[in-house]
Amino acid sequence: MLRKKWISLLVAISMVAAMFPSTVFADADSTELDTTAPTSQTSTEVPEEETPGTEEGEQPNVTDDTTATGEADKGTNESEEDKTVTEETEEETKEPETPADETEEKTEDVEKPASEEADPDEETVVVPPVTTPEVTEDQTANNGIATMAETRTEDPFETGGTTYPTLADAVEKVSPGGIITLKRDLDDAPGVSVPSGKNFTLDFGGHTYTLKNPGAGSTGTETNGFQLLKDSTITFRNGTIRISEENGIGEGKPIMRVIQNYADLTLEGMQIYAEHQYGNEDYVLSFNNGNIIFKGNTSIYTTDPEAIAFDVCYWQSGGYDDGTYVTFENDYSGKIGGTIVYDSTDEAKGTLTIKGNGNFVGIKTSESSINGVGIQISGGTFENSFPAEYLAENVALKEQADGTFKVDEDTPVAKIGEKTYTTLEAAVGEAGSGSTITLLEDVYLGEMLTLDKADVKLDLNGYTISASVDFVDPTPTGSQDATSNDNHLIDVTADGVTITGGTLKAGTLNNHTLNIWNADGVTLENVTLDGSAAGMGGAPLIVGASNVTLKGDIALKTGENSWYGMNVDSRNVSGTDTGASLTLDSANVTVTGPKTAGIYVENSAGDGIALNFQGDPAITGEAEGFVPVQYAVDGTGKQIANATLNFNTNNGFDISDCGFGVTLTVGDGDNLTTTGFNSFEDAFAYVNDNPDAVNPYIILYEDVELDEMLVIDRDDLTINLAGKTIKASENFKKQDNNNNNHLVDIRADNVSLIAGTLQAGENNNHTLNLWNAHGVRLDGVTLDGSAAGIEGAPLVLGASDVTLAGWVRFVQGPNSWYAVNLDSKDEPAVASTLEVVDGVTTVIFDKAGQNNEGIVIDNGANADGMKVDLTGAKISVVNNEEPYTFKVIKYGKNSEDKPMTDEEKANVTVVAPALSQWPDDNYYIVDVDYNEEESSGSSHEHSYVWQGSPDEHWQYCTDCGQVVSNGAHTFQWKDGVQVCSVCGYKVTETSTASAPASSAKTAAAAPAAGTAAAAVATGIPQTGDASNPMLWVVLLAVSGSALGGLMVYKKKKEN
Repeated sequence: MLRKKWISLLVAISMVAAMFPSTVFADADSTELDTTAPTSQTSTEVPEEETPGTEEGEQPNVTDDTTATGEADKGTNESEEDKTVTEETEEETKEPETPADETEEKTEDVEKPASEEADPDEETVVVPPVTTPEVTEDQTANNGIATMAETRTEDPFETGGTTYPTLADAVEKVSPGGIITLKRDLDDAPGVSVPSGKNFTLDFGGHTYTLKNPGAGSTGTETNGFQLLKDSTITFRNGTIRISEENGIGEGKPIMRVIQNYADLTLEGMQIYAEHQYGNEDYVLSFNNGNIIFKGNTSIYTTDPEAIAFDVCYWQSGGYDDGTYVTFENDYSGKIGGTIVYDSTDEAKGTLTIKGNGNFVGIKTSESSINGVGIQISGGTFENSFPAEYLAENVALKEQADGTFKVDEDTPVAKIGEKTYTTLEAAVGEAGSGSTITLLEDVYLGEMLTLDKADVKLDLNGYTISASVDFVDPTPTGSQDATSNDNHLIDVTADGVTITGGTLKAGTLNNHTLNIWNADGVTLENVTLDGSAAGMGGAPLIVGASNVTLKGDIALKTGENSWYGMNVDSRNVSGTDTGASLTLDSANVTVTGPKTAGIYVENSAGDGIALNFQGDPAITGEAEGFVPVQYAVDGTGKQIANATLNFNTNNGFDISDCGFGVTLTVGDGDNLTTTGFNSFEDAFAYVNDNPDAVNPYIILYEDVELDEMLVIDRDDLTINLAGKTIKASENFKKQDNNNNNHLVDIRADNVSLIAGTLQAGENNNHTLNLWNAHGVRLDGVTLDGSAAGIEGAPLVLGASDVTLAGWVRFVQGPNSWYAVNLDSKDEPAVASTLEVVDGVTTVIFDKAGQNNEGIVIDNGANADGMKVDLTGAKISVVNNEEPYTFKVIKYGKNSEDKPMTDEEKANVTVVAPALSQWPDDNYYIVDVDYNEEESSGSSHEHSYVWQGSPDEHWQYCTDCGQVVSNGAHTFQWKDGVQVCSVCGYKVTETSTASAPASSAKTAAAAPAAGTAAAAVATGIPQTGDASNPMLWVVLLAVSGSALGGLMVYKKKKEN
């Protein structure tokens, strides 16, 4: 007997265990348990509501009073729009839905097969059916003891102590002034019409009332959730109204309006959602008559802020004489998540009053509101601005830091002395000469503010003057474009005006942020001029026929519609051409946004433009290609404007991205004057026309083509090539005398050429010839003789001195004798010298294999002092077609055109760089290796660094610029990214290079160890669940043992 009990127990344990999901027994490391709580604990079903008959809760016939409701106008759009995600507040209040399979009790009946009928003589083990009933809140009695589930049968509505199955029944029975209470959440509630003459409160009790078709309403427009007819007084409070996702499915017209109102209605603590309204979400509420009051946190939610939340509707013809009056009380704190439309033909019969601290999207008026607007707002925060005429007395609309607009107390905005003003316009109107207007808070302008009184100071006091959204053009034509002179935010037309310490911010209906016209002595100090949102074109600052000084930090913010940071222009004023000037008095000017010009110079009325830079000014911009000063150009890109730039220090900077700039130091050497020109020839002529100016400086902004030899005979001239090239044109005039066929001929002292290229052509011999020129400096210059059609050299020194700095590159060609030649000249005998700046100079010989010679020293006049000093120089020999021995320095010929004697060589000073060798007494050499691209002499130790693009890499010498080892990347995967095994280049999210096919992979997040995903990632096929099979082995063994024991037991019984 005891054995039978043990066998029965084991079989029962096995069958119970088999009912559990296998994942319950899975390893903690292999499968995560689903710990998500059930969405509902209620397992009972709510019976369908009884449909009232014609005697109980019958819908009243609509009288003539309801035929002009306007329902058809606003609620008959049958087209279904795409549903969008609700707002965050809707998500927070949305009730979780209960899956259908969780509302049914789970039971299992275990029946014995007929083939196993019990033998009356045999003892058998009977296993009872196993059930796992779900215990719900409704099944729990006092003290937490579970009871059997009971079907809920209570009616959802209660009034006067009696419950009712439908709201229509409750409305019919409610006593005057009574309360109808919703007892529970209600789904699929049909629309209901409340007849005239009712007075009650519908208390939702914190529950959700979900509407679904059929709707209620007048004949033909039964599309309302609630139709509240006139002469009733109704309050909805403390609940949520939604529309079912299945609205429109089934019988009856769908819900196209939550409330259609003609009654006196109070909404207190109500949350009303427009989502799933049929057709669209416009007019979730419609107010056509009566007094409507919003209290507490009543809110309307739409999924589209452009949707119309509700209207304030009154129409004279066919409407209600009573009028429509919507009021948000002082305690209002909710949100209207859609636009409010004011639609009234009489401002006295249609009113909207907003008080309290609610949040609103905005207000719009209809085209029919032509007889005034009955809107008065004294509180609330709005996403969009509205006209100031809507504001009540003693309040103002103030923009907040987050871009919203708050209605707040109308405090003073400005003061003059101790007198305060509620508008800036009033303060400007009363200001006198010498007055200081001080802002007390941010100000919004509805039209252009003109400062037309001399010597007035506007102290922004850290605040901002902005254009309101309803900024208007006061011109009779109402034209608003970039040419209008009435669209500026602020216009200064008086002398001596000063603006300090704050921000001026243009809006979409402005062109210029600050326009200064025909005014002298205007000062801007520590001011931000923000034109980033200006919609009419223009600039943050315009200086037209005026003299303006900038001090401190000046920020110019440009936008897509801006032309530049600021403009300085001469203009014709009352028939007189008037110049303009801008002075930066140690000002730090920053230009942000997409525009590339800081100061844009125009000459609308003559060349009288002066830009004065005093102290240590700066102009910087964030846009790529930004230039501090830019001159106007014509349609072909040629410069058509000019200006004089005056510096009282030598801290000049780039001028323009077009044309040619000339800087002259005048007077005692402390003042620089800079002027722009249309051509290099004009700029060069200007330098020669001012012989008294000191240290003339020419900067190029485009390449120059010469038709004849350029002769530089002006001492102390610097030409900054600025990365550009001076080259021979196809029309370069070839002269019979080869001394006139050089590209550039320098015949003056202390001339400097920096940062660019001189490129000889077919009719040139020497690229650069120096004749009796001393103190010449070449810095960052390429002398290219590769295309010279006449025999010569890239650089020839005749009785001249030159210093090489930075790097200097000599490019030889088939007609080159050598790279450089030094020679002395007679009458009197004058030597030539070539030196480098010790330790910082790289001398590059390019295509040197053309003639195998670098620097050749001749001494045709037997002059003393011939010298080549390459102390500390780095020598690079590049672009060679075959290996050879290159003669870096070579002794040439004497006055008799013969090789120098030892005595003559002793009169020449040669200082060769390190790692050199003199195989004989005639030249210094380096051995050059063959390289298809570039090779170097043994004396130059390259400092290579890897560089790369998404498709290839190369090595770059930081000293001489040599590039070698070009090739494609060899990508390998490392730490989840592709890395070139040669140069280390990584393929990032912004890279476009692809890995070789052999290594192409798809990056994926590594799954946790031991999971099914990990098995997939490692190539192991994953089938079934991931549970631990050991338990099943044990259970199978136990079950087998039990079954075997049972069979043995039966056999013994039979025996």
